[in-house]
This record gives sequence, structure tokens and C-alpha cells, in this order.
Amino acid sequence: MTTSRLSPLPGAHESVDDAQAAALAARWRTLLALGLATAPRSRQQALGPSDAGHPCDRRLAYQWAGTLPVNFGDPIKATVGNGVHHVFAEGLRRLVELGAHLSVEAKTTFRNVSGTYDVYDQETGDLIDWKTTTKARLTKYRKDGPPGQYVTQLRLYAAGLANEGVTVKRLALIFVPTDGTLNDLWAWITFPDHEQAGRAVDRLDQLAGMRPSEASAQPERYCGYCPYYSPNSTDLDQSCPGPNQKVA
Repeated sequence: MTTSRLSPLPGAHESVDDAQAAALAARWRTLLALGLATAPRSRQQALGPSDAGHPCDRRLAYQWAGTLPVNFGDPIKATVGNGVHHVFAEGLRRLVELGAHLSVEAKTTFRNVSGTYDVYDQETGDLIDWKTTTKARLTKYRKDGPPGQYVTQLRLYAAGLANEGVTVKRLALIFVPTDGTLNDLWAWITFPDHEQAGRAVDRLDQLAGMRPSEASAQPERYCGYCPYYSPNSTDLDQSCPGPNQKVA
């Protein structure tokens, strides 16, 4: 009686040659970049609550003008953030089906500025916005507080809900470190401020119709992530050189 011998499982040393693997990775790098760049969220031009607190007037003026982006950064971090939001929303909607008093990913509008908030807790009056980050960045936020842009975003949502007759008692940014666990979640709390929300919309109104070249820029170390950043730009109505050079 003879017995057959099963082949061993393939090991890492049996991988196809490096040239083929590199070509395959390059193909899918391109396809994924194109697919993600054509997603509705990626193509969004309208100004919303998440934009209203951005410190750079010129960047907002580009959006108002419908200027086409010229700088396309790596989409992985944004994709991970979107995925976390999607999975969290699915989980919380299951809790709603079981009787939880939550409003999940609903749209609200304040003075024609519309956006979708993450969660409103009807039992506590808390309005929640998830922010994905890293544990290293979270350490900085614990020390210095969150970016003002995040706070403005929440206050615009709260002002919109107030116009609908919804009582919002507290605002919370809950930071989710994607390199950590649920035990690493950190919440930062503030309160509604409808006057500050109004000033943010006033600023957007002032930028409406303004040529980007007429709007003031706020160069910073994150300019390289701006969709309108072009280090050699000489036409401020189309793109911005950021802090790299002066335009004559």
C-alpha cells in the first residue's frame, strides 16, 4: 500500500520574482488612487462645516470658485478615516434597532451651510464627532487641545440642530487612534456657541465671489497637503505656492 504525500504549504521564499511583484503593486497603486479620487467625498467642492474653520482664506476661496485641485496626496489616511466612520455608524445603527436613542449620520444645515454630523445622543444631549488619529498625535492634542477647525465644525452642526429645535448640551470630539485600541479613545468636550458659528459663516459669505488671488493665504507646514498647493505656481487664481516662494 502506497500513501501519497501532501505538498508542503508555500513559504515566503517561493514568492514570484520581485519585478513582477513591483509591477503588480504599481498597477493596483494606480487603480486604487484613481478609484478613491473619483469617490463622491473626494470630488466634493461645496463648502461645509468641516471647511468653515480652516485658517486659510485662499484655500476656501479656491473651493468657492470651483477651482480644480492640482495636488493629490496619498489617500490612505483619509480612506482609513472614512472606513472607521462607516463601521462605527453601522454598529450604532444596530443599537438604534435595539432601542438606543441615537441619531446617526444625519444632515443638518445652518445658514445654508450643510453637513452630516456623526452622532447625536438623545439621552444625554451630546453631539459627537469622530476623529481618527495616531497615538503620537493624540499626545499632542491632550497637551495643546484639538485644532480650531474641528471645534468650528461641531459648533456649526450644533447651530443647525438648534434651528431644528433639538437641544444640544455638549459637544465632544472623540479621537480614535488607528494604531491603538478602544481603550485609547479620548474625548474633548466643549459647548455650543452659536455666535461663533455665525462668525464662521459670515467669513464664508465674505469669501464668496472673491478671486483666490485676492484672498489672504495662511502658509504653514501642512501646505503640502492642500489640494491647491503647487510650489512653483505663478497664477494664484489657479494654485498656491504656499510658503515655498513669493509670487511677483
